[in-house]
Amino acid sequence: MSALAMILTAAMAIPGNGPEMEPGEIAQGLDLSGEWDGTLKLPGGALTFRLSKGRMLVKTAELTEPVAIPVSFTDEGAGKVRWRSNNKKSLLGIYRQEGDRIIASFRRDRYPKVIQVTNEQSLLILRRVKPRKCLPGGFLAAE
Repeated sequence: MSALAMILTAAMAIPGNGPEMEPGEIAQGLDLSGEWDGTLKLPGGALTFRLSKGRMLVKTAELTEPVAIPVSFTDEGAGKVRWRSNNKKSLLGIYRQEGDRIIASFRRDRYPKVIQVTNEQSLLILRRVKPRKCLPGGFLAAE
């Protein structure tokens, strides 16, 4: 088999670009670059934070200064994601991205089947923070 034929065969076998996609749609991985405002909903309450440069910056009424928690999210394909925090055991999740908004659910033992809050799983909502525009002279534009 020629090298060109092998490349074409391999390209057709790559998952994520099959009939389940709309015509013209491009498969895209989870992109968490930039800054995101987030809410983590748990069975007992919620936590708000900012996600930036691989850290969750958490501020609560009890804290005088925000706490930075190292986190990593690994897109595992097919809408699945793995979340690690402080090098502890991974949480397994599923996600849906709608423009600048990501909604995900996570569990410890297996991937969730639906995106929701239950006794065994949490709900994560992220919204991309739009960068502020600078005017000439370095001044920030009014929002």
